[in-house]
Amino acid sequence: MSNNLLVSFTGLAFANPKIVTFSVLQISLIIMLQRMTTTNGRMTTRFMSLAHHYNQGIYAILRIARKLSLEIDLYYLTEENSESVPARYENMPDGFSAEIVERSLDETTLSDITAMNQWSNLESIQSRLASGHWFFALRHRERLVGYTWIRFDQVDEPNCDYELSVNEAFLQGAFIDPKYRNGGLATIMRVQVYRMLEKRGIGNVVSTTDVLNLPAKKFKAKLAAKHSYCYASVSFSGFTVFKKKFDMCRNDTRDHGRISLS
Repeated sequence: MSNNLLVSFTGLAFANPKIVTFSVLQISLIIMLQRMTTTNGRMTTRFMSLAHHYNQGIYAILRIARKLSLEIDLYYLTEENSESVPARYENMPDGFSAEIVERSLDETTLSDITAMNQWSNLESIQSRLASGHWFFALRHRERLVGYTWIRFDQVDEPNCDYELSVNEAFLQGAFIDPKYRNGGLATIMRVQVYRMLEKRGIGNVVSTTDVLNLPAKKFKAKLAAKHSYCYASVSFSGFTVFKKKFDMCRNDTRDHGRISLS
């Protein structure tokens, strides 16, 4: 953060005592993010250990920050390797089927999506399809029980500069009907996505993973996925005051080792 911006926030805090809390919180978060790196930009294992063990407390801090119009994003860009998936996830259970839809969805499927995901609506679904996004559907006896979106335009995350190649897809969101969870179905669905994309000549798959989302990190570990980069940013009312990209794979002269997925 520049000196001018720091002076601006400091003056604002003195002018309005209600903003003191926000100013302290913002500066503290920026200092924390700056200390997450070593001199060559590598994320420290100490912070990752704290994020692993105290993720609920950190989530609480982020919720408070959001109420103050302060948005903090911290996520991995994850490369998913379809060739390293354990064989037990290759075959779907009896009664299940999968398909990729490229153009339009029937009314029953649209209704199932909105029922499964409260943040989805018909307008956003139709907009995705019109933009060229593919819809992967997992069904059990014709009923939609899981889905994910497949994109080829961009990795739609804050401050992400990763560019998709010609034979690369970005998987966004993965939803499983609550009645079908905890049975490994999400992993099986993911593998089916890999195989169907491979048949269409798309061999590389990337996704993003919330640094503080332990279930998501365990899910990616099952898939032998690799976190290539970590993106961190702090924004206030749409204005980015801090952003950093960490190379998770770059060699480091210090003995940090590779960050664990779990």
